[in-house]
Amino acid sequence: MSARELKIISVAIFIIVFQLAELTVAKTFTIMGTPTKPFKMSTKKGISIEIITMVMQEMGIKDYKFRLVSAVKRAVKEAKSGRVEMLIGYSKKTERLAYLGYPDTSYRRIKWNFFIRKEDQGKIKYDTFEDLKPYTIGVTGGVSYTKKFWEAENFLKFDYTTKNELQLRKLIAKRFDLVPLNTRSTLYEAKAAGILDKISFLPKPLKDKLYFDPVCTNSEYFLPEKDENITKEEKIKIFIEKYDEAIKKLEKNGTINKIYQKYGLEYKY
Repeated sequence: MSARELKIISVAIFIIVFQLAELTVAKTFTIMGTPTKPFKMSTKKGISIEIITMVMQEMGIKDYKFRLVSAVKRAVKEAKSGRVEMLIGYSKKTERLAYLGYPDTSYRRIKWNFFIRKEDQGKIKYDTFEDLKPYTIGVTGGVSYTKKFWEAENFLKFDYTTKNELQLRKLIAKRFDLVPLNTRSTLYEAKAAGILDKISFLPKPLKDKLYFDPVCTNSEYFLPEKDENITKEEKIKIFIEKYDEAIKKLEKNGTINKIYQKYGLEYKY
């Protein structure tokens, strides 16, 4: 075999290997979330991390990875651009349906309450947003809260930050008077940090709703292969149906409850 022929074969092999590597990267299923104890503590630890890992196994998806980013806005930006395939723990919002496909099933019901300093217990009342007009409220950009709460910014005083994990420290430091937070996660974090005795929360929740792990419909992961006689929309629908089946199975056999108990919580709605 001549040197020229060897060169041609080497180039061809290189192109094939490169294309296969490129395909592998493109088909990695990336799951993104923002750190929230005890649900998303690291890429290997947390209630949601462990449940989704089990879901991936049930669905036969081997090539997947978790990515945690500090800001909700960044996760949403990545989802809109199609650079990730799934988000962890998002509520349903009409404007998100343009780039997210939601499953029917959820393993996470979340209450959000207004947290205050323990010393202000009994001093701050909340029945309507009007009651909060005298106070400064800490908010995190990109968090959904509720539509009515965001609209109330017209007459309420908001103090913005980009990272939810900064809020408890700012509350204790008297940077603002109250802050809406995920109730169960906040109590978990406060206990672990030894500051549970410094905070309290107002009894009426800001919201109480289900959170889901939606898929990012702009991702190329869901584009049909050349030999697949199916549309992208149909492929997404089938994927979500399989996800729902996996969650129902894990719920029925007690796996989800065991994972919750592992982190000191009960799985109940």
